[in-house]
Amino acid sequence: MSSRTILAVAGAFCFATAAVRAELNWLTDYDAALKQARTEGKLVLINFTGSDWCGWCIKLKAEVFDKPEFAAFANANLVLLEIDFPRRKAQTEQQRINNSILQNKYRVEGYPTLVVASDSGRPMHMLGYVPGGPVPFIAEVKKTPGGAWKDAGAVPPPVGTPPSAAPSPEQLWSGIASAPKRYDDLKLTGLSGSATRRFAIINNQTFAPGETARVKLKDGEVNVVCKEIRAKSVLVQMDGTTEAKELFLNTN
Repeated sequence: MSSRTILAVAGAFCFATAAVRAELNWLTDYDAALKQARTEGKLVLINFTGSDWCGWCIKLKAEVFDKPEFAAFANANLVLLEIDFPRRKAQTEQQRINNSILQNKYRVEGYPTLVVASDSGRPMHMLGYVPGGPVPFIAEVKKTPGGAWKDAGAVPPPVGTPPSAAPSPEQLWSGIASAPKRYDDLKLTGLSGSATRRFAIINNQTFAPGETARVKLKDGEVNVVCKEIRAKSVLVQMDGTTEAKELFLNTN
């Protein structure tokens, strides 16, 4: 085979691989993903990731999500939803707020965390980085209780894989979903800074406008977004809620 032929074959292979990758559609809107899952009769794979800094997230993308075997399986069975927490990539403020709300809803504490959810958002299976490429990753996804998987290249489970002992959806949800923490536990205890650079102290945490941080409460922690710092108050949004709340400085 001539070098020209080899280059032509290699170029065609690269083009075909790129085309398969391009077919994957990672949504970023939670409600839109659930709606599509209901319409298409699929489950949702939610990928909580730090796409531009998390080493294991980057490995998972290269080893699994960019492979044609995963693309074939996902297109047949899943709606893909990416919940990203980048450090350099631009995001709108509302996207950051929405992603923080979902992080708290599913009790995500590290990346990558992947949740296989029903079309109502109920978690059915959780997993993280799986070594070995798309075959073992797909086998792990297939441990989701009650999953009805369409054949997408007959990807078999690894030899010796034991029967799934995954918890029921009810057990998963009871450990993940929780009622939003009460605003009553949030206190604005201080305001500082200059007219052009203001800071607010909420419970144990210092905020600048637009910052998100975890705040300790009596019964745990919660993500809080500082939306605006005013003369004697601060406007915040807490994960698990959609409305903003004004906290006033306690001068007693």
